[in-house]
Amino acid sequence: MTDTEYTQNKMQGYACFIDNAKSTFELYLKNKNIPLSERWETWKKAPFFMKNRSSGIHSVFVNGSDITECCTEYRGTDISIASLLESHIEQARDDKYCDDNDLPEDWEPEGINAAKEEILFDNVGYFKYDW
Repeated sequence: MTDTEYTQNKMQGYACFIDNAKSTFELYLKNKNIPLSERWETWKKAPFFMKNRSSGIHSVFVNGSDITECCTEYRGTDISIASLLESHIEQARDDKYCDDNDLPEDWEPEGINAAKEEILFDNVGYFKYDW
């Protein structure tokens, strides 16, 4: 076996391993028997190649509001969905001078949790804002 054939075989093996790991990871993310907080933290810590990347805008709604609408300043760049959601939560807290127990009405935990579930279901970690 040549060095080239050996390297190509190794790359094929790694690709299969990553595909299998990603499939297992996505099943884990969708398993609602595991608390959302655990799945969310695990997803945030996962390497980028375990998450999907949307080539277009990937809308994320919290109580009917699309939190990706503010991304025009980031045109042409990859945007982390987790960072976007968490920055909006922080902004809501700052705007209303509130703490975790006093988020604005449109940032109730149910809406935030529903957005997180949607993100985990799609496993889209990044999207490119390109329009």
